[in-house]
Amino acid sequence: MPSGSLVAGFQKRPLPDDKVSKEIAFWEKNGLRHGEFVLPDQAQNIVLLEFNADSNLLALLCMDNARTEMSVLICVRSNWKWQVKQKVGPFNFAETKGIRALRWMTGRKQ
Repeated sequence: MPSGSLVAGFQKRPLPDDKVSKEIAFWEKNGLRHGEFVLPDQAQNIVLLEFNADSNLLALLCMDNARTEMSVLICVRSNWKWQVKQKVGPFNFAETKGIRALRWMTGRKQ
């Protein structure tokens, strides 16, 4: 369970010239918008979002438009500014039978 006070979601915002901005948007628990950040072009479609326990890392499960490859983007927050730090993958969708969940593991034994 994330310890932060934000909820994250994926949105596509229309831009001029028929372009689309892919963003991760954040809301406070009371519903007020609390910022966003634009995703790089490597993020096709976001399937899943998962905060780590400290809410300072966000994993994004992405799928390409052809639904053949998936990858995971790891985003970090520093001074309330979010950015993509690492990409893991791509993974072949057919070989993985589609990733359905992301889970952060702690250093503690469970």
